Amino acid sequence: MTNLALKERKPPCIKTVGNPLILGAGGWKIFEHFGVIAELKEQGIVHGTVLGVSAGATAGAFITSGHDVVVAQEAFLKIVRSGIDMGTMSGSFRLADPVTMAYGGALSLRNFFASLENDFALKFADDFQVLTCDLMTREPIVLTNKNCTLNVALTAATAVPGLFQPEWVFVGGRMRLLGDGALYHYSPTEFTKGPAIVSKFRPASQFPRQTRKLFTMVNNWEPGMDIPGAMADLMSRYGFKSAEDFVKFWRAMLGMYMTGREIFLPFAGNNRYVDPEKHLVIESGLPDVGALSPDIDEAKCFEMIEDGKREARAAVLAAKADGRFCECE
Repeated sequence: MTNLALKERKPPCIKTVGNPLILGAGGWKIFEHFGVIAELKEQGIVHGTVLGVSAGATAGAFITSGHDVVVAQEAFLKIVRSGIDMGTMSGSFRLADPVTMAYGGALSLRNFFASLENDFALKFADDFQVLTCDLMTREPIVLTNKNCTLNVALTAATAVPGLFQPEWVFVGGRMRLLGDGALYHYSPTEFTKGPAIVSKFRPASQFPRQTRKLFTMVNNWEPGMDIPGAMADLMSRYGFKSAEDFVKFWRAMLGMYMTGREIFLPFAGNNRYVDPEKHLVIESGLPDVGALSPDIDEAKCFEMIEDGKREARAAVLAAKADGRFCECE
């Protein structure tokens, strides 16, 4: 009888209006979120409270501030078009206390988020939550407009260990050093009520196209393989006739490293599972895009947006076909 009851038990009802939306961690895969959010709107699904983790918190800040997702999309496309160079990085250098710099180095995203907040009139809405992680205790800490400012919340939420500085925040009765919420979980569901709509990402499984040949040879090395030749071939693509060529090559090498870390040794661990029986899970992600890779281009961004739309459409239509959507309270 117990087994029969388990087989006949239906997953929780997903409402077309009001289910929480969880936007998971994923760096540059934020473009997948943009596609997912756009498709949910196209399908007539209106979310309720938004919980954002890392990059998902940034996307959440835009949509809970009243912006259409296209506004966020264009803001980040502008960043991709401008590229990453020493000029843009220098604006992120920040002296901090020794503990903060030991965890996150010399770069902080505080100025970046202050600029976004100012340019787009972002606000910390009542229906928006940001997940961070206490770096000392590994406890999950949810920030709201009741206990934190938006700038500090987003800076802490995206503070990948070893890359960006965390933030000291007085919460829970004491000062805590808060960093990337993905250290706890990439897309946690226990901080929202009832079944949620969860936009989460697959980790990268391939190296970027422009560096894949070189890494494959290194990984499968045998006597006689022309690895120096492969390296020379890769370098010849960039010309090295200008400073811009050196920057492009540097970004490609850094992209290979960041993607390799995601495949083999993720900065924030790999706690990603969400129960698809309890929640509507939309999992997207291109295999050759690392979350922290700096060498993505505009074309790849649009690929991610379309992938997010496609995966969201498939998940919603499958849930509708299974009778998971209802008008229950």
